[in-house]
Amino acid sequence: MKKASLELGINFIVVMIISVILLGVGFFLVSKGATAWQKEYDKMKAYHESQIKSSMARDGRMVLVYPNTITTSQGEEEIFTLGINNELGQDEEFSIVVEPSATAKHPENKVLYVKDPLFIKNTQSGFTPIVITPAKGTPGKQTYIFNVCVFVGKTVGRCSSEDAYGDLQKITVNVK
Repeated sequence: MKKASLELGINFIVVMIISVILLGVGFFLVSKGATAWQKEYDKMKAYHESQIKSSMARDGRMVLVYPNTITTSQGEEEIFTLGINNELGQDEEFSIVVEPSATAKHPENKVLYVKDPLFIKNTQSGFTPIVITPAKGTPGKQTYIFNVCVFVGKTVGRCSSEDAYGDLQKITVNVK
């Protein structure tokens, strides 16, 4: 009886040590994956910003979304970057509105962006991500078009080019 309980106690300790080691390895792998994802995101963000800056300088635009067209799968998260040049002669706050066009609304499309005003110093550029996830379970190929408007100061409400700062931008998401 004593020998069996001693063996059971030793087996329990061994199992606990192995469990702690596996838990540590799991934490290590998760943190390694998160770090790798963050590095890829930072590289993509820097690339988007450089493309926006060069396009804005070349074309003289005040507002630009990069990329503006993308082909993806249902439920796949896609990141776009909105660039804004402040050419107002003073430091200013800019608000953003992103909404689906009238013909491309789907209740399960997810659009995430910063709704708080973005502060940009005079003659500087500001950048903010726009994340779009097309709905899952839609039959066949779909195309969704999103309107992106930038306003000086607080958001006017709906996306309208008459009150917007710069040109109305469009994001096209082709779902295969």
